[in-house]
Amino acid sequence: RAVHTDRVPAGRARISQAMVHGDTVYVSGMVGRDPATGKVVPGGTAEQTKQVMENIKSVTDLKLRGGWGLTGNNGIGDFAAYNLYAISTSSGYILGTSQTYSPGAYQSNMAVPDLRWETTAQSNIGLDLELWNRLNLTVDAYQKNTRDLLLNAEMALSTGFGNVQQNVGEVSNKGIEFTLGGQVIKKKDFNWSSRFNISFNKTKTVKLNTGQDRILTDPQWDAQFMQTEYQYITQVGQPVGMIYGLQYDGLYQVTDFVQTGGAYQLKEGVPSYQTNMRPGMVKFKDLNGDGVINSDDRTIIGNPQPRYIGGFFNTLSYKAFDVQFLFQWAYDFDILNGNKAEFGNIYNSGRNGFTSLTNIWTPTNTETDVAGMRYDGINLIPPYGYKLDSRDIEDGSYLKLKTVSLGYSLPAALLRRVHLKNCRVSVSAQNLYTWTKYTGYDPDVSVGRYGALTPRLDYSAYPQARTISCGIDIAF
Repeated sequence: RAVHTDRVPAGRARISQAMVHGDTVYVSGMVGRDPATGKVVPGGTAEQTKQVMENIKSVTDLKLRGGWGLTGNNGIGDFAAYNLYAISTSSGYILGTSQTYSPGAYQSNMAVPDLRWETTAQSNIGLDLELWNRLNLTVDAYQKNTRDLLLNAEMALSTGFGNVQQNVGEVSNKGIEFTLGGQVIKKKDFNWSSRFNISFNKTKTVKLNTGQDRILTDPQWDAQFMQTEYQYITQVGQPVGMIYGLQYDGLYQVTDFVQTGGAYQLKEGVPSYQTNMRPGMVKFKDLNGDGVINSDDRTIIGNPQPRYIGGFFNTLSYKAFDVQFLFQWAYDFDILNGNKAEFGNIYNSGRNGFTSLTNIWTPTNTETDVAGMRYDGINLIPPYGYKLDSRDIEDGSYLKLKTVSLGYSLPAALLRRVHLKNCRVSVSAQNLYTWTKYTGYDPDVSVGRYGALTPRLDYSAYPQARTISCGIDIAF
């Protein structure tokens, strides 16, 4: 919290930073108000602070700190600020009869002369506390605002460009982090030290380009399957990179139709998205109630930002043996499972799929969420623009045993006999096990090609390898 010197009461001092270590008190940035003149002057003494703290015997170290700064991001192409021209096989021309093909140049980039770095302003305040020379607590609260974002902002098509890289918009991040650690047990033959940390972060889109309230992004993970379908949205007032799509509302059943002369027709009030609707097709929620499922019914269907993340690290030793292990976790966030969207449904009879396809819809198997393939001579596969829906969004919460290490140090008597100072043999493992309800390989995944705009996408991502290694450390 900032020190407002014009509010300091007369005769009192305010401390902007203080640190206590053992019996010593360090104080800086002290101001006071002279009771006679009313002017703000340096005031207070370390002795006054020491008198306050010396009765708190449990506190062996205490530090309050704060900071503010600016950083830049120069993730700009070398010539992004200039008009650029290019030549390709599709930009040529033939002037007339019997003339040969001539390559032609076209403008490939529009100049933005004032293109500049992003700027991030960050402020933070923290507390470092040690109790009984044994327990340590660190608390950090921060606020970070990034302005002049480097984004491919939308342009009027009359310019000849749909998007041009510009400095537009602002994003804010704020959060708080806690770290608690210390010596849990300390005895002659057995020691146990531990460290626990947890972080809470919230991100928000403050503003975008002039006249723009959202950015729709297609991560383009399989153009053959999806073609063009916006799956992420960055919207003013919302976190960056929210998952965007249609809301699943079951499958069309025979009871949704009336048959006239053997032809199927949807009952009144049942929405549709193509001319020939049939039982076994995917049904979506008609959010605007116009009876037609289209892009106006797309909405936020997932939040890829975890509510919190954390870790738990431990070191234990018993005589010559030692063991270390680390757990890490993330809680309450969504993953766009592109593998499930593509291979959990039939869209190409020549390609394999997940075992869930054994539960595909048929007239005799209607209690399922896997759309059918063909019925009454009509293809039941969703058309382009309707491939992704809320069925493909999964909770990614997980707890992972990230690392384990077991070691043994040879006793001193044996070391002297072989003329060694130290010898430790060890075995360690990484990514041993993950507890999660996510159906993919690994919930700790994000392969979206547009970074923060397309987070937590899982499509053909190679899982983190489980590795086991052995080692020996020798000191002569």
